[in-house]
Amino acid sequence: MLRNTVIAVPLKISQCVLGALIGVVLVSAASGSEVAQEEEWDFTLSPYLWAAGLSGTSTLGPVEADVDASFRDILDALEIGAMLDARLEKGRWALQSNLVWVDLANESTRRLTKTQIEAETWIVELDGHYQVAENLEVLAGIRYYDLSVDADLTGVVTASASGDESWVDPIVGAIISIPLTDRWSFTTRSDIGGFGVGSDLAWQLCGVFDYRVGASNSLVLGWRHLDWDYDESRFDMDTYMTGPVAGISFRF
Repeated sequence: MLRNTVIAVPLKISQCVLGALIGVVLVSAASGSEVAQEEEWDFTLSPYLWAAGLSGTSTLGPVEADVDASFRDILDALEIGAMLDARLEKGRWALQSNLVWVDLANESTRRLTKTQIEAETWIVELDGHYQVAENLEVLAGIRYYDLSVDADLTGVVTASASGDESWVDPIVGAIISIPLTDRWSFTTRSDIGGFGVGSDLAWQLCGVFDYRVGASNSLVLGWRHLDWDYDESRFDMDTYMTGPVAGISFRF
């Protein structure tokens, strides 16, 4: 039952990817430094809801199970959650951070086995962006995962397990923004990371529509998918979180 409740390239390749990205940024920065100095700082804060379900496989100590929790399952178990995105930019440069925190507690019975789960998940991301073209940004940064899980199974199968695990993935990626009308735009983000440093492999795809409702505010609606494969001796997770996102952005 743990699988029903718990949330979700070699290093040489990652070094090559990061090296190439740094090279692009340095070459582009040489031609755009004067423009960047003339720009003012902008700050954007975006609280949002990510209605994510979980799928995959998980191993925690002696307990091995599939992860298959819909968003409705998570809402039933949710005690508290917080999700926030912040972006600081000037000219072609930007620094962006993303936070997901979820605290779950759930009890269920299946095949004569009762499962009690408590799980707390933090996913924190920090990355730097550089605009290489009018509608294209490249990015490099890190994504930090922290998972704390307690599981008790009683009945036909009896077992207990608890674990705390944290790791950091380097990530690289790109963002494409497409203006649709004066008020509407579409933005897609893709990134890949892990490379054996933390996760064996992690990747993300996100696409959102942005509707500007004022000079500095906008509504956001789209879809986000985050996948990671983390493998350690007693804590393995090959899972993904996927679902719609909705929020509001405040620009200062």
